[in-house]
Amino acid sequence: MNLHGVKMRLEHEFHEDESDEWATPKEFVRPLDNAVGGFDLDPASGAEPEPHADETYTKEDNGLEREWFGNVFLNPPFSNKNDWVEKAINEINAGNADLVLTVLPCDTSTTWFHKMVQNAPIHCFIGPGRQEFDRRSSAGNNGSPAFPVLIAVFGNKLPKQLLGVLNKRGVVYWNDSLYTECKQVRFET
Repeated sequence: MNLHGVKMRLEHEFHEDESDEWATPKEFVRPLDNAVGGFDLDPASGAEPEPHADETYTKEDNGLEREWFGNVFLNPPFSNKNDWVEKAINEINAGNADLVLTVLPCDTSTTWFHKMVQNAPIHCFIGPGRQEFDRRSSAGNNGSPAFPVLIAVFGNKLPKQLLGVLNKRGVVYWNDSLYTECKQVRFET
């Protein structure tokens, strides 16, 4: 199969299905939720059996049109990443949201990816391996997307404990530096 065929197959499997909603498992979100002191809003909710935040906006609520607030968990529809990244940046810059933690595909060839990298002070490249999701689909397609994902964190007030949680998920870049946990050393006198 040529590269064009692979690209078409992946786009068909992911973007042309009847649903673009992939639920983030609770086990994945819980440590992140604890590290930030709780998520106040999930503006792209609907695929999860239980909400990840105190308040949720579903597809019908259109989280792109509503104001965000507090600590935001975002696993946006991957078919419309650009608008969601733009919205996250705008809500942080307007002072509406304190923190936006978002799950996104790793796609360095796109404009939205470079915009995200320039505006999110924390990036966690998940791996090794792929993150499992629950897919809302009549065909029952659950599992991993056919591409790697990352966690990008937007905001100015970022809890340090979040870095430790992210570090357990993959490689973390924080303010243009590779984050590594520092073990405390005790010196004897």
